Amino acid sequence: MTETVMPETENARNSRRIVSNTLALYGRMALATVTGMYTSRIVLQMLGETDNGIYSVVGSLATMCSFLIAAMSQATQRFLAYDLGERNYPQLSRTFSTFVNIYSLLALLVMLLVGPLGAWWLNSGHPNIPADRLTAANWVFFLTIAMVIIDVLVIPYTSMIIAHERLKVFALVSVADVGLRLAIALMLGMFGYDRMIFFACLSLGVTLLMQSFYVFFCLRNYTECKYRLVKDRQLWRTLLSYAGWNLWGNAAYMTMTTGINIVINMFFMPVVNTARDMAYKLTGALSGLYVNLQMAINPQIIKSYAADNRDFMLKLLFRGAKFSFFLMQFVCLPVIFETDFVLKIWLGSPQSHLMVLFARLAAINTLIDCISGTLMTAAQATGQIKLYQSIIGGLLLLILPVSYLLLWLGYPPQATAYVSICVSVIALFVRIAIVSRLMNMPFVAFIRNTLVPAWLCLALALPLPWWLCRIMEPGWGRFLAVCLLPGIAGWWLMYFIGLTPEERTLLRRKKTDRQTSP
Repeated sequence: MTETVMPETENARNSRRIVSNTLALYGRMALATVTGMYTSRIVLQMLGETDNGIYSVVGSLATMCSFLIAAMSQATQRFLAYDLGERNYPQLSRTFSTFVNIYSLLALLVMLLVGPLGAWWLNSGHPNIPADRLTAANWVFFLTIAMVIIDVLVIPYTSMIIAHERLKVFALVSVADVGLRLAIALMLGMFGYDRMIFFACLSLGVTLLMQSFYVFFCLRNYTECKYRLVKDRQLWRTLLSYAGWNLWGNAAYMTMTTGINIVINMFFMPVVNTARDMAYKLTGALSGLYVNLQMAINPQIIKSYAADNRDFMLKLLFRGAKFSFFLMQFVCLPVIFETDFVLKIWLGSPQSHLMVLFARLAAINTLIDCISGTLMTAAQATGQIKLYQSIIGGLLLLILPVSYLLLWLGYPPQATAYVSICVSVIALFVRIAIVSRLMNMPFVAFIRNTLVPAWLCLALALPLPWWLCRIMEPGWGRFLAVCLLPGIAGWWLMYFIGLTPEERTLLRRKKTDRQTSP
């Protein structure tokens, strides 16, 4: 009897592609996280707390314009993925070439406007930078501006790779990138020249090399990346309007990172910036878990919307948000309960109480924000982002003035993290409400199928690591216990409480397919 083989559906192929891309990105993330954390430790040791704090502040000042990159990158990915979802390749070529023109103008704007204004502010006496390090700070600033300009010019090419879901390319390039940056860090001790300037120069070289590869890859593999002169005013208006609202939203998000860093420096010395910077680097590295998952899912959300495949899109939206939370729960709980030990492993010595507190609060904030990623992509997919970006951007903008007010009133620097957490909770529910309106998504269904099981699993998982920290002495034994036992318990909680019956059936089916595959 001949077995009938059912043809693979489009949704099944897309799901398999998501899994393949996710695994590639996680392999890249594992190596990049370990290497990146070790690199940060070496850089801190080589530069010292003062220079590292100055580098953080000056780099933040220069990369304030990096929100341009994030805003425009999201817009570019959306339109390119949408054209691919519709299989409209002539329009895809026109969209790409128009974005090349837009980014060229943006790069010129950064060079002529942001550079002089940033240099004026840097030398105005407002930042708490020692006089003998001001020249080095200026060098770092202009070298960072050069890196930003390069990143802006290459956005159309990296966005094209993401839209085509060739995420394994990113995995390979990231491995090379972190390897080169580790080599730079190790080389800092070999030269007597100003280490902060030397580090910025070599970082610029790595950026130029990596971004050049993306351009070469696209020109060789995608005919739509061949530049064509496009004179379509309507297309320009559409892309600029969409990108403009993204710009507003990302400018607001930037206040949670770069703006707060500068405000803290206005009230405290650079060592406080170092404490916050290293804490957020820790949680930033861990957040790669959900960033990589959502990077693999996001193009399919947009393409499914463009193809009017609403059911598959909503499944991706719900599951992407929920699985992102579960992944972050596994890594954030050990960081929250064993922060001192984690920082000691990473940086080689016990760290200040302020750095420990910043790391814990940043981990909590990450747990809240990781749910929002697929919601933001869903809003982007509709193309109707004016309402979303205006409201969410307005909420996020509140963080900076409220934080400034609290610091001016004499509150400690960690007050800025508490403000960010409160606003993130409010913004999460507002995002759900807006996306529900934009695409007729059931508000209650998202709460019931995503937030309730995710937060219920977290609540049930919390007592075990708390109890282990109470009965065990600090050290490797307690750290491994806090990592492994709550992780095993969390897995079973996720399976029996967090997943729907359909998701459990799907998981068992995939496991059976792997076991029976030749």
